[in-house]
Amino acid sequence: MKIGRWIATVVLLTILSGATYFRISYDSYLERTREGMARCAIVSLQIAETKYKVDSGSFATSLDQLGPPANGIVGASAPNLISKSLAEGRSWGYRITLAPSPTGFSIQAVPDGSQHNPGRYSFYSDETLVIRREIAPPLATSASPQLR
Repeated sequence: MKIGRWIATVVLLTILSGATYFRISYDSYLERTREGMARCAIVSLQIAETKYKVDSGSFATSLDQLGPPANGIVGASAPNLISKSLAEGRSWGYRITLAPSPTGFSIQAVPDGSQHNPGRYSFYSDETLVIRREIAPPLATSASPQLR
């Protein structure tokens, strides 16, 4: 009888350790996916800023200027170059900001800090179109290492 309990205990511990490994692997997968989607959002903004500058002669100074129009009519003030959620500053658990700079624009993507996305990296880009990242915190800046 003691051997039966011992075997049952070993089997149960093996199952639990496998479930723990699966959970860790899944969380790591989700984290990498969110980071990849944040980088995709930055690339989308880089493309939108480039098109906006070609069309208007200057860079957009806010996400609203690149997003869909509130009244539904696409025009110079709302060219519909990015999605509504990105125009609201959200992308897969990251807060996205666009700000004017003396030479053009800067973009930051920061983990929203929720329990669903504690995040590991923050990202930065500007008119050079180079994406940089930093282990968060601190926030990524123009001095952060280039993403390779």
